[in-house]
Amino acid sequence: MAQRDRFPDPKVEIRMTSLHSTRGANYWSRLPITRMDLTIGAYENISSADIPGFTQALVSAMPGLRDHRCSIGEPGGFLIRLKRGTYCAHIVEHVALELQGMIGHEVGYGRTRGGDTTGEYTLIVEHINESVGLRSAALALEIVQSAFAGTLNSVEHQVAELAALAETPVPPPLIQHLLCGITGGAHRSETRRELVRLGFTGPELIVDVSPSYILNAGLPYSRSDIAIILDAKLTDVPDYYRIPRRARRLVSVVADA
Repeated sequence: MAQRDRFPDPKVEIRMTSLHSTRGANYWSRLPITRMDLTIGAYENISSADIPGFTQALVSAMPGLRDHRCSIGEPGGFLIRLKRGTYCAHIVEHVALELQGMIGHEVGYGRTRGGDTTGEYTLIVEHINESVGLRSAALALEIVQSAFAGTLNSVEHQVAELAALAETPVPPPLIQHLLCGITGGAHRSETRRELVRLGFTGPELIVDVSPSYILNAGLPYSRSDIAIILDAKLTDVPDYYRIPRRARRLVSVVADA
């Protein structure tokens, strides 16, 4: 315990700042995803390799993590990353995916990216059931906090909770078919009005979608016949997503539907 006492309290340092899901095409994927934003405080500089017994405790509680490929690209890749030293946001991503796998939901897509500020991260994980996805992310954070604190023994209760939650109805898929989706940094409403004036269709079938909405919620429809991207000079998203290549990727989501 003395060794553990020299590390900051992970339940104080590692905190969730937002949690939500997207159902339509989004910045990260065309799949439905759960997104969690984290701030990790002092654990920006503390990895899994720095904590005695961390990897053993986590993998003993969740043996399926041994099969995760991670960026190494082969079964056991994530285990290698844990032993070499990886950081808490990335670990939360894998634990959230594994929790869903433990109740029979076959999901595998996840990503972790740094935010605008040191110590801030965004992680996303695929889900089949929206409620399960959201809860699995929150439970994954608690599990990783416990592993860093040296108090993790079992995830039996968390898995039982998710299994019960999986029995709840799944929201129906997005099926709205539009004529046109419009996005960009400026002149969206003017473009929409001009299309209506020219007689393309009723205004309800032409949707102006702000880049910030796409980033946080994905597209609000499943398909459009036309996608109009006015520009990628964005002002309503964090600086991280204003970088030209990321801004172009964000606005191009309207072309995915």
